[in-house]
Amino acid sequence: MVTELLVPSSFTLAGIEANELRYLPDFISYSFSFLTTTGNYDVAAATPFARMIMMFEMITGTLYIAILISWLVGKLVVRE
Repeated sequence: MVTELLVPSSFTLAGIEANELRYLPDFISYSFSFLTTTGNYDVAAATPFARMIMMFEMITGTLYIAILISWLVGKLVVRE
């Protein structure tokens, strides 16, 4: 949402005109879908800066899941 405030029209939302107010839940859902690398939401990055933020979120989400799983496996292996 900060990206949208700094650079208007950074994202396009399906069914919403470019000059209409965009709501926080839309951006939270968009962010969550990319953090979990599903990417199945009706919001699209329209500018290069927004795409860069989107890719950063995808990488961060993937690394978070990988680190969490490896930490959990490490805890299980150490206990035995």
